[in-house]
Amino acid sequence: MKGPIELPDYAYEHLERYRPLLGEQWDRFLDALRRPLPVAAWRNAARVDEASFENWFYNVEPGVTLERLPWFDRGYRLWAAEASEAAEAPAGGLRTPDPTPGNRAARALGLLHLQEEVSMIPAVLLGAQPGEQILDLCGAPGNKTALVASLMEDRGTIVCNDTDIKRLRAGRTAWSRLGFSSIAATNHDGGSYPAPTESFDRVLVDAPCSGEGTSRRNLSSLRPAPPDYYRMLHRRQRRLLERALQLCRPGGRVVYSTCTYAPEENELVIADVLAARRAGGRAGSGLTPVPARLAGLESAPGITRYDGAELGGELENAMRVWPHLNDSGGFFVAVLEKRPRE
Repeated sequence: MKGPIELPDYAYEHLERYRPLLGEQWDRFLDALRRPLPVAAWRNAARVDEASFENWFYNVEPGVTLERLPWFDRGYRLWAAEASEAAEAPAGGLRTPDPTPGNRAARALGLLHLQEEVSMIPAVLLGAQPGEQILDLCGAPGNKTALVASLMEDRGTIVCNDTDIKRLRAGRTAWSRLGFSSIAATNHDGGSYPAPTESFDRVLVDAPCSGEGTSRRNLSSLRPAPPDYYRMLHRRQRRLLERALQLCRPGGRVVYSTCTYAPEENELVIADVLAARRAGGRAGSGLTPVPARLAGLESAPGITRYDGAELGGELENAMRVWPHLNDSGGFFVAVLEKRPRE
């Protein structure tokens, strides 16, 4: 049973720069970081419908309670059936996250796939449709790729790319267990990904980042970083996003996401890419940040001003998910749509 998380001094020092962004919510934010992270998963609709799955699950797994995610009808949180004081349940009362989710029969049979709740958001916002051509530019170990395949009913083509071949192999194992045949894997630097014969309908860029939003399962993500760390990440992330936009067809959609709070890795990446396109004669009207919102999911808008600089009102359309809003990890998502060719 997991108890409260004790935040080390370096975590408070690291996070202090976000206090102005949170204002009166600061204490709620810290309280959320001290709680164990709920276990989340999604149902593989390609193999089982909702009613059949839930009836089967409760017959096979009597020690676990399913709680439907309010914003995603295929998503669940998994709680230990008995009450405890280890974690506060979102709707009141006390619950313990499922201590052994990897041992569940539903997972072994490919009916359920474990994935952190906020990590599902980019795949849902991508809005992929059956029959489309999709690129997950930084996809390993393939959890978001798998969810996209499920949402597309395993019809179409999804390319999962990454530089880490070992993590791609892990993805292949999961896709096989889930029964997906629409996924292909490639091993390239996403920033110079080779252009296909035809552009992709949608591109997901879940960029490598500082990972601050994962601290509820990985405290080391809040350790002090070198002075140039955020600038280095910013350059890499901007390169990935720019390539994603080149690979996406006119009228298509690019979703950019990170699991960090840092504006340098989030809004500033989007703002710089928009500014570069305008300066290069590619009118900003050809690329539109659209609202990244999901009914039932609490989120904050993207910031439009940082460190004395105006980033543009369109950055409000981005989504910031702070841990205290949904008892989750931290995440950032921006949805960019390209103008159709006239």
